[in-house]
Amino acid sequence: MAAKYSRLISILNKYITAICMFIVSILVILLFAQVIFRYVLNNSLSWTEEIVRFLLIWSSFLSASLGVWYKGHLGIKYFINKFPKNTKNVALILVHVSTIVFLVVAFIASIKVIQISSGISLISVPLMWSYAFISFPIGIGLSILYYVDLIIQKRAE
Repeated sequence: MAAKYSRLISILNKYITAICMFIVSILVILLFAQVIFRYVLNNSLSWTEEIVRFLLIWSSFLSASLGVWYKGHLGIKYFINKFPKNTKNVALILVHVSTIVFLVVAFIASIKVIQISSGISLISVPLMWSYAFISFPIGIGLSILYYVDLIIQKRAE
């Protein structure tokens, strides 16, 4: 069962990585176009700033979850290494569980953020801000899944 879960999470991670790469590529293209239009053609595009902000929110939360998968976030490894060898795994699991509890609280709060922003639209593009903020619970949910996988596989050091 644990192997199937890890395989599913691994496949999901590949898709999330591809989505992040796509979003960053679009960000680069839009920012480059904005620079060309603003400084070369002297005609700024009004919609690129909002779209870039929108995409940056998505890439931030999706990549934050990837940081969990690749163990790229700041950790408390220094303190964990101070524990005796036989209790390191227990301490690490406790850290992961407490992080999951925090993320669950953040997930619940992110639902409220979506509800609050549901009536606010972008000015130059016909999109609602809640569409950007949907990335909050998605990124947090992915982080929770990745932490559960870390606990199951004991991949964390």
